[in-house]
Amino acid sequence: MVLPPLRLISFDLDDTIVDSEARTPARLKALGEALRGAGVRREPAEWDAALAAALAAEPVLGGRFVPFLATLGLDPESGDTPVRAAREAYDAALYEGLGAFPDAFDVLIQLKPHYRIAVTTNGPAAMQRRKLALSGIEGLLDAAVVSGEVGVWKPDPAIFQHMCGAVGVPASEAAHVGDSLLSDIAGARAAGLVAIWRRPSPDALPGSDTPDAVIDCLSDLLPMLLPRSR
Repeated sequence: MVLPPLRLISFDLDDTIVDSEARTPARLKALGEALRGAGVRREPAEWDAALAAALAAEPVLGGRFVPFLATLGLDPESGDTPVRAAREAYDAALYEGLGAFPDAFDVLIQLKPHYRIAVTTNGPAAMQRRKLALSGIEGLLDAAVVSGEVGVWKPDPAIFQHMCGAVGVPASEAAHVGDSLLSDIAGARAAGLVAIWRRPSPDALPGSDTPDAVIDCLSDLLPMLLPRSR
């Protein structure tokens, strides 16, 4: 499609800029090992059920930690020693080897002369800020809006409006790129931004949350957004 004139490109962080989903197997393994090390005993079938529940969970809004523990009959909010150990191990495993997708830095470098660049992300402030630091893109950003800091979570249009206000560009001249049809695409469109879906796989379908454009990797943005030489 032909996009309207834009001055601001916002990006989701998890699984758009940084490959958080790639850390899922290691995180769930660390979670299980921490629980066993803290004395949690269950039958093999129960561990398998917990793993299946975590993998089936929606990672953006609900996360995988809660269904894993709940399936084992543990209260994720209890603060008991096994739960604390599990949370520490689960979070620590996220950061080990976490980094930006291979094309992320180059894409932002090429877009930077032509657009304001922002990140709009859901999650706790400390966690998301650490991911940003590990991504290596912080110096390219005009703003980084984290739901845990502003108290509003995607898909609420207010977080996108906050981001536009932080950069000083109206929503009508902004686009948001993200992998979640609900959080990123529906939320951005409700706020009046152009919504560009970074689909998680080539066979993924948008359903009712129709994006304005679809990409398979960040590099696909370049022919779409860079001025054409004459």
